[in-house]
Amino acid sequence: MPVGTTLLLVAMILSLLVSAGPAYAATHLSTTTYTTNTTWTVANSPYVLDGNVTVAAGVTLTIDPGVIVKFNGTLRELAVSGTLSAVGTGANHIVFTSYTDDSAGGDTNGDGSATLPAAGQSYAISVNSGNTSSQLKFADVRYGGLGSAKWAYGALNVRGAGTTVTVEDSTFTNNQASGIHVGVNETAGVIVRRTDLANNGDGISANGAWVKVEDNTRFATTARTGSGST
Repeated sequence: MPVGTTLLLVAMILSLLVSAGPAYAATHLSTTTYTTNTTWTVANSPYVLDGNVTVAAGVTLTIDPGVIVKFNGTLRELAVSGTLSAVGTGANHIVFTSYTDDSAGGDTNGDGSATLPAAGQSYAISVNSGNTSSQLKFADVRYGGLGSAKWAYGALNVRGAGTTVTVEDSTFTNNQASGIHVGVNETAGVIVRRTDLANNGDGISANGAWVKVEDNTRFATTARTGSGST
């Protein structure tokens, strides 16, 4: 093959590789129930919930620092009947976001950024465990909270008698309903510290439940009072 032809072919191949853009590995999860302790790792991130994921009673789901979780569909839910330990670090937050959010983990859905993230593109992280062990720390929760009533739904739902979730050093932004919703006439509760809630339908809403907000937690833009909301 002539040298000129060889160089032309090499140039064409390089051009195709550049134009294709980076490829991002992902772990896709269909409808899944964890019945043994499980850890989500950065090596297998982002985790894409194509179906709802359930953590059974007595089981712990640990999410390592830097992991990205993407919800693929408006009704997608991470439902925790056991314990959720989502503890990031200041340098490596855990991100819960929409499948269309290319700012976290790249263009996972491969649409060339044609679809932009928006509030309500997923349902919720729901904790209904009856224990006080679940926590989110250095976590960013955004583009979820699907729900018709802002005060009755949340990107994080905390429910069930005796359930307490501790939220620290986190952000809840651009969620359709509340950033955090607590209880349905139950003795559930949430402790929120050093957390920013902005551009949500409501900041925190509570129905027959309790909320403890302390240590420089901030509300912005759409947080309101009334109807059991904060």
